[in-house]
Amino acid sequence: MACCLVIFVVSSVKPAVAAELPAADKLTIQADTMSFDEKSNMLSAVGMVKAYWQETTLKADSATIDRSGTEATAVGHVELRRDGDRLTADRLKIAIDTEQGEVENGYLFLKQPNFHLRGARFAKTGKADYHLAKGSFTTCDGDSPSWHFTADNLDLTLEEYATGRNAVFSIGSVPVFYLPYVVFPVKTERQSGLLFPRLGSSGKKGVYLDVPWYWAISPSRDATIDLDLQSKRGVGVGVDYRYLGGSDSDGRLKGYLIYDTRQDRARGDLNLQLRENRLPLRFKADVQQALDRDFYRDYGIESGEYNRQYLDTTVSLSRSWRDYGAALEFRALDNLETASNDTTLQRLPRLTIDNAGERLGGLPLFFTLESAATNFYREAGSIGQRLEAAPRLAWHQPLLPGIGLETWGGFRQRLYHADRSDSGEGWRGVGLAEGGAALHGRFARVFPVAWGETMRLRHELQPEIGYRVIESKDQSDLPFFDYDDRSVGGEQFYWSVASAVTGRSGTGDAVRYRDLLYLRLSQAYQLSGGRRDLLTLVDDGRRFTDLRLEARIAPVEHFAVTTDTRFTTQRGDVATAAVGLEADDRQGNRAGLVYRYGRDQLEYLEGKLAVASIRPFTASYAARYSFDRPGFLESLYTVEYRHQCWSLMFSFRDRSDNREFMVTFNLAGIGALGPMKAF
Repeated sequence: MACCLVIFVVSSVKPAVAAELPAADKLTIQADTMSFDEKSNMLSAVGMVKAYWQETTLKADSATIDRSGTEATAVGHVELRRDGDRLTADRLKIAIDTEQGEVENGYLFLKQPNFHLRGARFAKTGKADYHLAKGSFTTCDGDSPSWHFTADNLDLTLEEYATGRNAVFSIGSVPVFYLPYVVFPVKTERQSGLLFPRLGSSGKKGVYLDVPWYWAISPSRDATIDLDLQSKRGVGVGVDYRYLGGSDSDGRLKGYLIYDTRQDRARGDLNLQLRENRLPLRFKADVQQALDRDFYRDYGIESGEYNRQYLDTTVSLSRSWRDYGAALEFRALDNLETASNDTTLQRLPRLTIDNAGERLGGLPLFFTLESAATNFYREAGSIGQRLEAAPRLAWHQPLLPGIGLETWGGFRQRLYHADRSDSGEGWRGVGLAEGGAALHGRFARVFPVAWGETMRLRHELQPEIGYRVIESKDQSDLPFFDYDDRSVGGEQFYWSVASAVTGRSGTGDAVRYRDLLYLRLSQAYQLSGGRRDLLTLVDDGRRFTDLRLEARIAPVEHFAVTTDTRFTTQRGDVATAAVGLEADDRQGNRAGLVYRYGRDQLEYLEGKLAVASIRPFTASYAARYSFDRPGFLESLYTVEYRHQCWSLMFSFRDRSDNREFMVTFNLAGIGALGPMKAF
């Protein structure tokens, strides 16, 4: 006999037998009883049959296996398992070596991507291939799925696709629509294909339908192509291409083009972001272009997009050495707030060479250098070149533990060559001496505490007091390209104090650190000369600058308060303020509130709220409210119903010049990645 029968007892009630057959990958069988028919050369197993080969387990009420162990037929409560995938059937005939066979009343479950396949009769045509004359599939769990497809001539290949003809999509047991041909991914990796469309209505677009197609080009490259159908403006096409390279390199190209039937012209925009790190060179590009100046007002959706003021295009090439760095940058601005861009100043190009800090021998002296050469250009107005060099020497000296003294001195030279300038043409320049000194400290102490899980608190204090001076000179005869051309001279005394508290919890490898508090106060006193503040108007009669408070307080996990506020001490009021509250339980429930204020400039409140604890619903709300021009600038309401295998989202965006309503429907497996293709 070619097989060896081994009898053993698995319980005190019923004996069982086991056999190991000489299949290619050692087929092992267990059953309550087994017999061998020499005439048919078949091994019969009855009762609690279990068979094992490779990483596969087969269970059935009974089974027959040929003598060589290469073919098996299982009947009754058949179950085939491998790596979390499961096939059940009334009857299964399978070739062990090729894993081809036939299934009656079968059900196939694939753990990834949670795929369910059912059919009265289907063939297993390969290790990962199935064919059904008629079958159904879904990504919903349970015997009564929320949705499913039924199709003829259904072919399925694991880690690839399921394809079928005459497909009918049903919600519950109700047929909804028919597709002559359908392709559904049964793969854990992303796949190319149509994503579910988005339907909406907008005051500017009319009724619109956005149909995206996802293209998985390679493991490191993909793209999304959108067909945008708008009843008021026509048909648009959008492209979003992304790639990920080696050595910290990546890129993204986004573009949109539409022939606007309302304005009878082509409209669109282009955004390009590149980052190439080919040592020793680094290349970066951020390109923003639009075909017309009002494009974002009509087609922008989010804040910062529809109210965009500038298009900023920057392309740079840089290289770093041990002590020096050099960068060549081309920067072009498009001012969308003006009728023409002819007077907007462009920096084409700007070359910088800097020394971050180099110690001079064994002395406590450090040399730094900032230098730049800029070519300013525009169609109308003054143009020219500016050369800058600012060498500096700094001396660092520890005085006491935690206390140090730093002094520095330098010279900032600027040279100009101007054309079409009111201040005259040709070369001219100015040099300004500068210097200062600062006394700074750093003190830290650790305190044992018993505050919930927190066992240690580390408090660090960093005070600083200093003096700086910039030589005052008349610069009115120099060209004026930007504020760097008008250095404000004078003497200034300043101080600051920063405090930080860090909590430690856990022990050993489970130690965690969390920043509980950061607070910094700073102010200056103008001894002579003037000063410039980009945020508020400066009153030269008041020598004290605004008192600035920067803080982030996070006393408990998932909650924080932040602020960056400036107080005018002479007036006793707030000059500027940005105060924020944020809470996030990392479970989908989030809340945020930001208040922004600038004296005589702006005052508005921005809030966001997301609630995910009312499952299966999630809801969110975001709004911006203006106090200086009373009223809501924008509001966004979103409600989503999430089922195990599908979701439905409604959103409504309301702003003064546009109202938009959108519906998004997603099926699991046909979402953002891993789409269905229908023809």
